[in-house]
Amino acid sequence: MTQSFSDMCIICKSHFILTCILMAGLLTLIILLDYYKLQKKKLLIGIFVGILVAIGCAVFGLGLVEPIMDMGEITDISTYFAILIIGALVAAILIISVLTFIVLERMRAKNLKKSLYPVLFSAIGFMGALLVTAVILITFTLPNPPKNLHLAPFIGFPALLLLSIGTIMVIYNEEKLVIYHGLTAGSSWLLTTLNILLLFSMSEFEMTEFSGVLHTFHILCGAIGLISGFLSALFGISGQRKLAKLSGYITLGCWWTAYVVAPFIAG
Repeated sequence: MTQSFSDMCIICKSHFILTCILMAGLLTLIILLDYYKLQKKKLLIGIFVGILVAIGCAVFGLGLVEPIMDMGEITDISTYFAILIIGALVAAILIISVLTFIVLERMRAKNLKKSLYPVLFSAIGFMGALLVTAVILITFTLPNPPKNLHLAPFIGFPALLLLSIGTIMVIYNEEKLVIYHGLTAGSSWLLTTLNILLLFSMSEFEMTEFSGVLHTFHILCGAIGLISGFLSALFGISGQRKLAKLSGYITLGCWWTAYVVAPFIAG
């Protein structure tokens, strides 16, 4: 089941248009850095990045308006607390990513390069443990099965934001910034894994109601991106940089496509 652009509310229309502009801007920036090698044009790249950050903040804000309004109408206590747990997890992953970034930068400044990757993998492992804890809390501790928790604005966009930032960083200076790409891409993969797991919170009626070619395409894009993201990590660790880059681009393209078609899935 799908809905047309004209059926969307004004907030959803604005969100969709800005998302498309952000996607086009990210693609342009990737081409400028990866193909034309304009890393030395720091002022131009800085202005471009600043504009994309402003648009990204607007997209994130608009994406949260409707879910936050819907939360005020939730009467099921299990669903309400499940969304709070998910929000806390997403916030924790974002905060841990930022703090790890700061720690890694300070370690690099003190020339403690041998300790960088242990810290990186420890941070990702801790975030993975938080994810497992959140899933256990939602699944086994809440009194009733929560209703649909597959929330793109809460989970999908932060994941896309992290992956996009990591991609831009590794293209800008792979030798220096590849470790930060590993941090952001790992965090993004964990968030997307959570979002896919939360598909099981949908009822049989919702699954049937949302079914259709577009929803199937949305699911396939998410799943392909999840698999290619995992392969990209394996290729990167094993030193296969061309394969890691290719599979990374596939992940980025699939997840952005899944996100941008989601508003057209009615309900």
